[in-house]
Amino acid sequence: TGFRLIDFKGLRHLWKANRPEALIFLTTVSVIVIEDLLTGVITGIVLSALKLLYRFSHLDVVSTVSELATTSRPRINMSLHGAATFLRLPKLASRLDLVPAGAELHVDLAHLEYIDHACLELFISWAKQHEVTGGELVMDWDSLHARFNASPKTA
Repeated sequence: TGFRLIDFKGLRHLWKANRPEALIFLTTVSVIVIEDLLTGVITGIVLSALKLLYRFSHLDVVSTVSELATTSRPRINMSLHGAATFLRLPKLASRLDLVPAGAELHVDLAHLEYIDHACLELFISWAKQHEVTGGELVMDWDSLHARFNASPKTA
């Protein structure tokens, strides 16, 4: 019965779009067919939870010194990729500590999938402290607010 539930055409599309999801699906179906329904469903839930834990704990912070500085102070470009959650707060804080006093920090959030309140608070408090040294934090707050607070679209 479990084998007959497989939508092979849908699986092909899932494989092209998202291989980790397809592997979780195939593993779940395999365990259902080999063992039993309950074990297969539990396996699928556990694998999905592990994938989500990885996804929401993964953050890459790339910092570069810009050659486009128009003032005498250095301009640092920081790009965030992944999810900025409280789990990655120490990594983000250590990267902000590397920004020289008085620098202009531009934060690119285009590749950010998620940001939580703790990380936003870190940026706000860091910006206040950094302004004392003559530095500036440049972040597109309106774009950030629009991306993460937009109401779902109805079709």
